[in-house]
Formats: sequence, C-alpha cells, structure tokens
Amino acid sequence: MMSHVLAAPYGTWFGDNRRVLRIDTLCRSIAMVAAIAMSGPAAQGQSTASDAGAQTASEPTIAQDAGAAKAADSPQPDAPMGLDEWIDAKFKPVADWWEAVVLTPIPLGTQIPPVEELLKPEVQARIGLDPPRAANIAMLIEDRDLAVSAEPNGHRRAEIVQAKNQEILAMLTADQLEKFRRPRQVPLVLILLVCGAAFFTLAFGFVN
Repeated sequence: MMSHVLAAPYGTWFGDNRRVLRIDTLCRSIAMVAAIAMSGPAAQGQSTASDAGAQTASEPTIAQDAGAAKAADSPQPDAPMGLDEWIDAKFKPVADWWEAVVLTPIPLGTQIPPVEELLKPEVQARIGLDPPRAANIAMLIEDRDLAVSAEPNGHRRAEIVQAKNQEILAMLTADQLEKFRRPRQVPLVLILLVCGAAFFTLAFGFVN
C-alpha cells in the first residue's frame, strides 16, 4: 500500500518529466529548422551586400582611372626650357638658312635621265612620244634586262646596257631627245669643297 502511495507521486513526476523532455526536444527541433530556414536569406543578403560593397569600392577606382586619363589628355603646362633647347631654338633659323644656302642646286649643263623614265605616261606626254614607239621602247628595255640577267660577266653586262640604251635613245627624234634631257644640278657645297681642295692642293705644292 505504501509502495503504491510512494510510487504514484514518482510516476507522475517521471511522466511530467517525459512530457517536458518531449516539449523541449520539439522546441529545439523547431528552433533548428527556423535557424536553417533563416540562414539561406541571411547568407544571400550578406553575399549581395558584399557584391554591392565590392562594386562601390570599384567605382572610385574607375573614377580615378578616368580622372588620370583626362589629366593625361589635358594640355600640360610648358616645362622650363633647358640650355640645349634654348640654344637650339635660337640657332635653328640660322642653321636652316645656312642649310638652304649650301644645298642650293647649281645647274651645270644637262643630262639624259635613265631610259626607264620613257615608260612613264607623264614623260611620254611631255616629249610627245607616240604609243607604238613607246611599246617598242618597252620591249627593248625588257630584252635588255633579259640579256643582262643571262650574262655572267659584269663588264659585258655594262656593255650590253650601254648598247641597248643607245639603241633606245636612237628611236627618239632630236626634239624629243632635247625635251627628254633635264638640267644637271650640283649642290653649292660640293663646288665649294672641290674648289677648296684644289686651292689648298696648289697652295701647299701637292704632296710633299
């Protein structure tokens, strides 16, 4: 009897504890499911926030690059001129004038240009060369080049070129040949050098 009396409160207590444990387990399970469900949007929000932060951080870099490019394109203030640049700027007009003087072409007679220029339409129109004669000249120039390429002897090649050129020029009339000539121009500095060399050679009695 006493055992039943003692067992009843303990049984009730154990039963209540089982219910409490079940309720606690259920609450824990619900909390775990809720945490798992909330972790997805939270992680997504954190990733979106990090991407937005990276984009925001990259915007100043892009702006800095654009500013640097704009600064590079904008005209820079003139740097102070160095001594060599100052000397070059002061003497450049004199140097240009002296270059124009010493390189002044001096006409010394006339010369016959290379016969290949007879193939140019502007030259043919200037000297009045008719198309059939121009075609014959082109054939002679081609034959000359073939003969030169087939000749191994260099001296013989020069003779072939000279003979063929004379044959080509013989096809021109006197008036056409005169129009075909052009002035022979020699720069003034070359004349000065030759005259100076001749003067000092004579003044010093040639080679001692």
